Amino acid sequence: MKKLVAGVLLAAFLRMLEGCGSSRPADGSPWTENDFVPYDKNGGPIAVEGSQWALLSYDQAQTARGVTEGMTAKEAVAKYDFSDATWELYIKDMKEDSEAALEEYTQKFQTLTEVAEAAPELEEKGLGVLVYLTVYEKDGQLCTASALGIEPGDLSEGKEYEKYSLIFTIREGKICAWQVVFKNQ
Repeated sequence: MKKLVAGVLLAAFLRMLEGCGSSRPADGSPWTENDFVPYDKNGGPIAVEGSQWALLSYDQAQTARGVTEGMTAKEAVAKYDFSDATWELYIKDMKEDSEAALEEYTQKFQTLTEVAEAAPELEEKGLGVLVYLTVYEKDGQLCTASALGIEPGDLSEGKEYEKYSLIFTIREGKICAWQVVFKNQ
């Protein structure tokens, strides 16, 4: 009986230490605030002017995990766990059937991988892709929406947590811009 009680207590303790363990970047390391800081091409952090609460855009920079403008969407997917990411299609170049294509493809795709693989087809229809990767701070740890029981993309949930977001713009199957939003409510 003592072994059973000790086993249950050990399991509970390990679970408590795990915190948001299921919400890690693709390489398995835990999320940190550094994941939401821009870095120069040599890997040095770029000083952020002004408030941490602002939306910032960067060119000639990279994310902490090495995503840069010009990188293919498939390469970026290998650097981050996008299972909790939300995405939306938008009309970037109005063409004859852009509005119909926007509606059709928004209904058609279920995963970000499907969207990334269809990038050339989307481009032909004048569509681009925005990808939102958001994590929340809980008890000093950064967790994805699913680790907190929040439906990804549900703006009504998770308001009690500070959140950090990476936003990638994909055109022609490549990252053409990225932004970071951190510590906003």
